[in-house]
Amino acid sequence: MKSSQEFKKAIQEYLEQRAKEDGLFAVSYAKANKSIDECCNYILSTVHKSGCNGFMDAEIYGMAVHYYDEDNIKDVKPVNACGSESYVGTCSGSITTEERTGKEEKNIKERTGRFTSNVIVLTYETED
Repeated sequence: MKSSQEFKKAIQEYLEQRAKEDGLFAVSYAKANKSIDECCNYILSTVHKSGCNGFMDAEIYGMAVHYYDEDNIKDVKPVNACGSESYVGTCSGSITTEERTGKEEKNIKERTGRFTSNVIVLTYETED
């Protein structure tokens, strides 16, 4: 599973602002062995492993900060979600078919999730 560019941008903007306001986090955020792509992989992996369908903004941003703070989190690969797919992305308004990770609507059997102000986490169960 891959992060949308909008999701990466929202996470990166949050982290950059946090680094400006928090000198200790700025040190973690500057680590050469960390990247926004791997950070997003970590978030998606954590969401997938949790089995939950909805998260508050603070929980998602907290996962991003945790990724940068912890040196032992590394080599995080994209999630390979078989049978169901979790989608984490930025949201402003209604969700379109394109935002559903490009899957055609006829393949989507069920949609669950909870909207928050900036971040949305949805799970789509696809037909086999």
